[in-house]
Amino acid sequence: MNIINSPYPTQRMKSSPTSILIVLFILGICPAFAQGKYFEVVSKKSNGSKTYNGYVMPANGQGYVVLSYQGKTKEQLRSAVFNYIKARPSLWIVKLSDRDERIEYGNFATIGDTSKCIVNLVSSTRVDVEPDNGQLKLYIGIFNQIYSSLYGTARFLISRDGVVVSENETPFNEYKFVQPDSRKEALAYPESVFDTNGKVVNPANKKTIEGFYDGYVADLKSYLDKNLK
Repeated sequence: MNIINSPYPTQRMKSSPTSILIVLFILGICPAFAQGKYFEVVSKKSNGSKTYNGYVMPANGQGYVVLSYQGKTKEQLRSAVFNYIKARPSLWIVKLSDRDERIEYGNFATIGDTSKCIVNLVSSTRVDVEPDNGQLKLYIGIFNQIYSSLYGTARFLISRDGVVVSENETPFNEYKFVQPDSRKEALAYPESVFDTNGKVVNPANKKTIEGFYDGYVADLKSYLDKNLK
């Protein structure tokens, strides 16, 4: 199997390499939400850089998405988020922070297959939730990793310590929002949203990726709206 090591630390399990593999989780929340309702895919240059990089960022221009629940205490919202995670078998808790009582949970899910994208795309996602009195702040980190198959239908798996693999040696890459400078390398990334100049060349994938990450917020909001009394 082809292997890529994910940069995210997760709970290490004491078992054989085969038994720690987790079959690809399907969150099932990738319907066509309004493009960029919560998140948008953007390209920009870093300070001093001559090249563009692509990011998934909150569409509100802030560093996080806000869900308002006026009258609810921090403790009520924190408990409700835990109940939400318990109700979603595909999610797992990655980290709890005692300092600010943040909750970080993980998911490994399909963004889009070849019926929606040029290639199969999957995401190792981390959602960071900060409960406060009357609101939740949600962060989707810029270090979340997307993987793309080069051709065919790749079946991806991930271990609890973040190792991503493909079955049957199906080739795959770490996804690039921006095509590489090299024309030869760019041919290996036909699903990139931006060209080397940061211009959108794949609006369909841009919309699909934005809708995927919007889904994490929409699914949490839907659960809380129904269950937070």
